[in-house]
Amino acid sequence: MENFYIDLDPVPVFDRDNRYTGIDVEIVTNLDDFETGDDGFSGVHAGITKLPDGRYVFMRTSQWEGDTNWGDVVTPAEALWLILDRGHEELLQQEEFKDLEFQVRNTLLVPRPGQRLPQYLIH
Repeated sequence: MENFYIDLDPVPVFDRDNRYTGIDVEIVTNLDDFETGDDGFSGVHAGITKLPDGRYVFMRTSQWEGDTNWGDVVTPAEALWLILDRGHEELLQQEEFKDLEFQVRNTLLVPRPGQRLPQYLIH
């Protein structure tokens, strides 16, 4: 059986090509289901944050020994979808996400040839 622990180290952020960006962000769990305390998996948490340069980062963190924490840079449309899909519309009232809906509505979303959705966006 794996040991349960709490990792407070910053989360490494990866770009669209799965390369480390050199950026580490503080853990946030604002996409969790607060009634159960996690996102449906015991000890696994999800969060989204905005970097100072305006990019959004989706993160998956775990409290299980041996699991790795990671963050992915996501598009504004993906960030909005993650917030709405997980039922956390209240995040759109927070300062860092206030302009997200406007930003998505006013951006022409054209996928690049061969572009695929990240695995966490596929149900």
